Amino acid sequence: MEPRLLNYVITLSNEKSFTKAAKKLHLAQPSLSYQISKLEKELGTQLFHRENEVFPTYAGKVFISHAIQIKDQYQQLKSEIIDIAEMKKGSLVIGSLSSTGAYLIPKTISQNHIFMKL
Repeated sequence: MEPRLLNYVITLSNEKSFTKAAKKLHLAQPSLSYQISKLEKELGTQLFHRENEVFPTYAGKVFISHAIQIKDQYQQLKSEIIDIAEMKKGSLVIGSLSSTGAYLIPKTISQNHIFMKL
């Protein structure tokens, strides 16, 4: 299963129409319909009832619930990785000889107002 399919299913559930969901996702309606059908075949169950309105089956509701959690976790992960890459978060390891480290490092740290977790 591809991650983008999670967004397809969530959007289809919100829009209640393949046409509206496809437009919102910037896809052709037949392409979205094909992707959802392909996913349903992969899972071995129908995720949506297709009547006048499209609405999730019980399996679809369970899928959507998990898809939303996965999408939120991905956003949290992405945010945390960006913070690390921008050096807003992380750890710093300082190594030195014991003779100079015991004398120079504490003075340098206190002069620069850097706080360390011991």
